[in-house]
Amino acid sequence: MDHYDLAPNEGIILRHEGAYHNQKFVPANSSGKSSELLLTNLNLIFIESKIKMFKPVYTVLKFPLNQIKIVNGQVQAFILKKPRDWTLQVLMQNGAETFQFPCEFYERIKVKQEVGLWIEQMSLLLTGKSAENGTDASLVGEIKNVLGTVGINVKSKKPENVTAKCIGCMAPISGEKGQTVRCKYCDTEQTL
Repeated sequence: MDHYDLAPNEGIILRHEGAYHNQKFVPANSSGKSSELLLTNLNLIFIESKIKMFKPVYTVLKFPLNQIKIVNGQVQAFILKKPRDWTLQVLMQNGAETFQFPCEFYERIKVKQEVGLWIEQMSLLLTGKSAENGTDASLVGEIKNVLGTVGINVKSKKPENVTAKCIGCMAPISGEKGQTVRCKYCDTEQTL
């Protein structure tokens, strides 16, 4: 994260260390590599560090969220199962990007839930709606079943209305929690 400067109106929503971008599975730290995947309210950001000549070299890839395809109100982001990971596939205006989340056998459910959370957050940011009724309803049902077997009740929540101040001009803004809204005074977008 030290090698990417957030825009003034940009904030981090999700972060995952150890993801891979458009690559085959490589065990962590096997080649002096480290990586980080960030979801902000404006971009998907992939940061990779490699050791070359005893110095770290950083590669930063930025994918604007407004370039993600939306079809029939559904964000085009999917979970793919690979032998050693769960993969987040995001269909962009100019092609597809994949991000692998490596996992051990005992971590499979947890990592699949995490990838589902990335899809959910992208859907909320881009459409203001939950992905539950969209691209991965089976995952939501599976998560509810898993949580139910360990004694956790999962109830649907009604949207919570929130009032905040614009990060650009400090004017009052309101909407549903998790919704991205645009300030009517300065056009700054932010997630409530």
